[in-house]
Amino acid sequence: PEIYFLVRDQLETKSKNCLVIEDSPSGVRAALNAGMHTIAVTTPFTKAHIHEQKLLPEQWIVDDPRQLLAVVNKKYNEVASV
Repeated sequence: PEIYFLVRDQLETKSKNCLVIEDSPSGVRAALNAGMHTIAVTTPFTKAHIHEQKLLPEQWIVDDPRQLLAVVNKKYNEVASV
């Protein structure tokens, strides 16, 4: 998660204020280990692995990139209501 910590520090914010959009299982793991909100956008190469590894609830896995904005809005609304 070091790259996420580096960016977080450059932005002078906290992990809980960050949203990471990743397309690989290792990237999802790194973002989660950094304590950041995470959405996975699958590719033909990563789709099976991301779903099989169950790193995220299905609602935060986007298989159709056209749905990304809707999922980001849903995540934002969830976080903002806490």
